[in-house]
Amino acid sequence: MIKPSRLSRSVLYLAMSTGLAPLAVAQNGPIIEEIIVTAQRKAESIQDVPVAVSAFSANDLTERRLDDGRDLQTAVPNLTYTGTGAGGGEGFQIRGVGNSVGGTTGDVGVGIHHNNAPQVQSRIATAESYDMERIEILRGPQGTLYGRNSTGGVINYITAKPVFEEFDVSLTGEVGSYNTQKVKGMVNIPMGDTAALRIAGTSLERDGFTDNITTGNDVDNRDIWSARATLAIEPTEWLSAWFLYERFGEDDSRGSGRTLCIKDEGPTQIGSTPVNAETQNFLSQGCAAGSIYSDEAFGNPHSVGTFGGRFANYLNYLGSPALAAIVPIGDLYAAQTLPNDLRTTSAYRDPSYDVEQEIIEFEINADITDSLTLSFLGHSSEDISYTQAGSYEGTINFGNSFVTPGGVYTDFQQGAATGMRTLSINDYQTEQTSLELRLQSAFDGPINFNLGFLDFQVDRETHTWVSTNTTTIFVTATQCPGGVVSAACALYYDQNATPDYSGHQYFDTYTPYELDSQALFGELYWDITDTVKFTAGLRYTDDDKRRIAYTPALLNPQGADLNNDGIGDDGAPGYAPENTRNDQVDFQATTGRFVLDWMPETSFTDSTLIYGSFSRGYKSGGFNSPDVGQTTNGQYDPEYVDAYEFGTKNTFAGGRAILNASLFYYDYQDYQISKLEGFSSRNENIDAEVYGLELEGSFEFFDSFEIGGTLGWLETKIKSGESIDPIDRTNGDSTFTVLQGYQIGCIAPTAQVEAAVAAVNLGVPPTIFFNSCDLAGSLATGIAPFFGPIDITPGIAKDLTGNQLPNAPSLSAGLNLRYRWEMAGWNSSAILDYSWKDDAYTSVFNSESYELESWDNANFSLNFANYDVGLTVQAYVKNIFDDDTIVNYAVGSDGVGLTRGISLLDPRTYGLAVTYNFD
Repeated sequence: MIKPSRLSRSVLYLAMSTGLAPLAVAQNGPIIEEIIVTAQRKAESIQDVPVAVSAFSANDLTERRLDDGRDLQTAVPNLTYTGTGAGGGEGFQIRGVGNSVGGTTGDVGVGIHHNNAPQVQSRIATAESYDMERIEILRGPQGTLYGRNSTGGVINYITAKPVFEEFDVSLTGEVGSYNTQKVKGMVNIPMGDTAALRIAGTSLERDGFTDNITTGNDVDNRDIWSARATLAIEPTEWLSAWFLYERFGEDDSRGSGRTLCIKDEGPTQIGSTPVNAETQNFLSQGCAAGSIYSDEAFGNPHSVGTFGGRFANYLNYLGSPALAAIVPIGDLYAAQTLPNDLRTTSAYRDPSYDVEQEIIEFEINADITDSLTLSFLGHSSEDISYTQAGSYEGTINFGNSFVTPGGVYTDFQQGAATGMRTLSINDYQTEQTSLELRLQSAFDGPINFNLGFLDFQVDRETHTWVSTNTTTIFVTATQCPGGVVSAACALYYDQNATPDYSGHQYFDTYTPYELDSQALFGELYWDITDTVKFTAGLRYTDDDKRRIAYTPALLNPQGADLNNDGIGDDGAPGYAPENTRNDQVDFQATTGRFVLDWMPETSFTDSTLIYGSFSRGYKSGGFNSPDVGQTTNGQYDPEYVDAYEFGTKNTFAGGRAILNASLFYYDYQDYQISKLEGFSSRNENIDAEVYGLELEGSFEFFDSFEIGGTLGWLETKIKSGESIDPIDRTNGDSTFTVLQGYQIGCIAPTAQVEAAVAAVNLGVPPTIFFNSCDLAGSLATGIAPFFGPIDITPGIAKDLTGNQLPNAPSLSAGLNLRYRWEMAGWNSSAILDYSWKDDAYTSVFNSESYELESWDNANFSLNFANYDVGLTVQAYVKNIFDDDTIVNYAVGSDGVGLTRGISLLDPRTYGLAVTYNFD
């Protein structure tokens, strides 16, 4: 008889698109299995847990081709994937709550856990899942049992643990479209009766989905690998433990960053005064307001509406023929068009995406008495990512000048070019440790408890780096005699091909950050009767956040040169000490949940659970990043949510049918939202409410056919709050006019701007509009010498009351059809999945510029398993409709012209996978 490890004694329940109870294909035909989850940190049937939870077994992940975390949004109600979140973390939203805050010091609302341990930086959304025991998705605030607070929910990845006394080997090879080559494998090695080792790994290589017509290469390819080793021991009846080591690596061209833009040529008149062509350039925002689905959205931004193009244009007005010969006046992208095919881009270089991650985990469980178990869970991880992405290259060429001989400029980081280029780099390094101690009871009486303590530490450094060769041209031409770079120049130059972040010819937002968090938490369980149970949970959290605020270094004076080498040595390289400061903030919160559940006996169900709950969630606040000329822009507040939920879980017809429902209402205080200002995230707080309904069900019509589905209805509404819309800074008020600085926009009274335009028409240089938005004072630095004070403000805040939360479609639905048959010793199944999401907005502003149209997706798989020979064969098609579906997009900052960076559903893919088990 095989002895399973105490660490993995769960009977897996085969989840369907609803996360409920589909059929498993066993050797003797279809059966309904029950899933055992640890949503409450103890083994329970999913139908007995008074929490809205979906779960997917390893078998279901494979059969339904839920290959990575992004696929979960097609299988779980009211779950969306929105891209990169706070500090580069995974961006999931559940019931409209989650990835709405940005910046290094922000926390995500949907927590990602790896074997119950919280991960501040994970790779689950875009990495291949492999050798999993199950995935659990808990909807609603968590915190009294799960290590880190979360206001939206938790996605918990449970890896497969070793099994004692059973040698097992599994190997899967897969080939598919886009030259996909995938290998997965696992070996389980028993080491006597008290120990076992499990080693698993995966490798994926695939060609890209996007054609870069400039380089002639496919981009968005994948080249990833991961390996994991887990050792389990059970030396005595009262002691067990497992130890895990995992590595992940990626080196590919993911992140092509296709952008859309309705070109803004600039106003032709201000008030009743006409605007000449040269002034128009300086008044352009780059891209105009409007729908990304319009035909005009396939344009390039007006280059002078971007910080690099603005500096380049300025060279023509400095009174030197030599400087004016470097770059032509006006829009350097004027002669350039982009293809309407969303899977075609035109970047001067292919993007690069390099990631390394290492995880060390362990859990020790000791039965200190027959009724008390002490558990110790430890997690340590290090994540290093370095990504680069290049822009298109302007087709209007540089002139023949002392800086651009022969019309070519060789940039230190971007190489030789004949036109304007932009390069962006994200360089993130994150280390975290968490130690969790829990004491759990299993008394025979009506009262039990689960108590815990968590220590959570994060150490992170991020560089967000943006450079244009035209900015370097400007600094070189105006600061260095004859355009020759030397230490004698007023600013220090970083001349390394790979930047060391010390230069002043580019933007670099550098943020060292530390989090020191402790929490006490626990739950009390009272069985009032055999069918009625009361749960009370409390948590006290203390979050201490520290960061060094560095002002971005573009054009800032360097620190003291103590070594006489041209590099500022005070503070970080390239930063003047007066432009740095230390920030620290401490947040404390007491949260919890209360649940009353009842399991009545009814004549029309096999089992019924009815529950009502109240939970209070918390997510800590943080710091906003500094901009040029400012050392800090303050902090944003923590968010709190009071969540009320009523639910029921029901099994019918001898286990052939399941129907679950949950009705919820959230009252949000200080919900955190984010937008880009300059090249940094700006986080703000609003109040909101969320309510909705979720239905999940499955029904087995007969032994071979099953239908299941999900339905999510979600209403989100902002109750109070206001914010300035970067695309509509005047809020439709014609008495104000938008102006543009070299990295941020602003507004001024139209009458004052009209007077300035009239003066330009009479001969005043249009460069008075070069840096109109210096918000350090109430003056526009260019205009003030001619007109005195100009009433510059960031914009008119919009009242957000009544608007929807971003990425929160009102309706979402899923359908899962399964047909099974057996023939000649082969257990076979055909599975069709369909999902649909309603229209939504990608921002709290809810205008046409932020609309996201509804989208759907369908997948199909054929599965053949012969258990006698240990062979499984699968053929599949994903995204059957092959739609170039936009599933999310984000508005870039004023510094890049308010372009919209889009995210697409993967195109149609297909493949064949063969698995052999050597047991």
